[in-house]
Amino acid sequence: MTGDPFDPVDSFCRLLIAESAELEAELGCPVIFAGDEPVSSPAARCSVGPTPINHALRAWLNVMQLPAATEPLVRIDRARRVVVIDGPTVAEVGDAFQLLRTAIRRGDAECRRHVADSTQRMLDTISDEVADTYPSFALRGLEWEDIFNRHRQHILDAGASLPSLQRLFADPHDAHTWVRERTTNARLPYRAWVEPGAAWFTHVPTWSAAWAAGVRAGDAILDVNHQSWWDRTAATPRTRAMVTGYRWLAGSVGNERTLRVRKPDGQLISWTDIYGALPWREPVSASVLESGTGYLQIRGWMFTAEWTAALDEAFDLFETCPCLIVDLRGNVGGQLVAAQHFRDRFLTEAVELGTIRFSIGGGRLSEPAPIMGTPSQSSRRWHKPVRFLIDRQTYSASEDAIVGLQGLSHVQIVGEPSGGGSGRPRTIPLGSGISATVSSALTFDRTGHCVEANGIPVDLPLPLDACFRDPVANPASGILAMADHGW
Repeated sequence: MTGDPFDPVDSFCRLLIAESAELEAELGCPVIFAGDEPVSSPAARCSVGPTPINHALRAWLNVMQLPAATEPLVRIDRARRVVVIDGPTVAEVGDAFQLLRTAIRRGDAECRRHVADSTQRMLDTISDEVADTYPSFALRGLEWEDIFNRHRQHILDAGASLPSLQRLFADPHDAHTWVRERTTNARLPYRAWVEPGAAWFTHVPTWSAAWAAGVRAGDAILDVNHQSWWDRTAATPRTRAMVTGYRWLAGSVGNERTLRVRKPDGQLISWTDIYGALPWREPVSASVLESGTGYLQIRGWMFTAEWTAALDEAFDLFETCPCLIVDLRGNVGGQLVAAQHFRDRFLTEAVELGTIRFSIGGGRLSEPAPIMGTPSQSSRRWHKPVRFLIDRQTYSASEDAIVGLQGLSHVQIVGEPSGGGSGRPRTIPLGSGISATVSSALTFDRTGHCVEANGIPVDLPLPLDACFRDPVANPASGILAMADHGW
């Protein structure tokens, strides 16, 4: 590693080490991270690229007279007990990890990204990969074969259109398990509720184009194919309306989109938005409420020097505050390493925060592996009372940030249960510019409560559902005052 924690190579290595249980589940044996140091008599060796920065891998390829990877690639030399996970860049090595399970299942010596050349072969890929990966069929009382057969003919008749595939993936009711165009890489900065027959905004940032045009929370969204989006959206029943709004607001960076609303008085407003790389102005914002409570809002998890510096500045601001509210409402995730580093700022000692189980094929799960937390090395920590304010769109890495903190003497979770996405999704290319993501893990808190599908429970319930269903009568601004009451 380079010694720079924000270097892409270092960040990737830290993620591998933090998630070693996943690699052990895939390989079926304990894993030791050796770097360039020799390990005495390993049972097998797994070398990770990119080749130019891994001296041992480069040497092995030279001996075997093999070239470095020019695309995401897994090599398995079973006779020599060597696994190579390689790619020309760190990001493409990450893509290669997505191929490891496929290579093991099929007995491949080499495995590259495979693009199906027919609808039938695409369906075969989907059937095999989901059956081999998805961890929650038993948890949710579902049978994948029944789901697949119910949609198979419609997908064939539709030529594997994106909507037909999305309807298939909607049936497991898991927002991490879905199909999208690979160019869909952005979302507008709003939050919306979309259900059959109706749609409205639940949050409109004051800096946004919609706000400037006069749009407010509660305004009815026009020109939405409500039923189609509802049928195509993968989510639990409790989160489906908000996830449907999230999907409807997605697009591609740089593209323009015109939207229309009708206000309660009947006024029609239209405006044009441009998709940016990020759906916020600032991923982190901090202030001190009139009560003296510190208020930290985190909109996304980004493990960068700038993001971490913003957190440090926030904790400096809160130094004299008696208590703190961390607002994670609407935070759907981001970089897992960032969420874990943030979580560790609230720990006073090394502690087991919960467990995680990975799918290992054939509907089986690995044995529970501990999720460990260690106090942050940062001088900006928080050991005074803190409340994490969450809602049904607090999801994925945001749940990793707080799982297991509940139960610590200085921590409370308030709001409503989170979205319930243990995730660790695999990405599977399907061809025609689309790819699928499939969840591969179940996370459990320190009490054994499964986060997947259920969410993280709250210590203090707040009426967020009313705010979503009628933002005009129940403005979300009142929730923060409730969260700051009765310490």
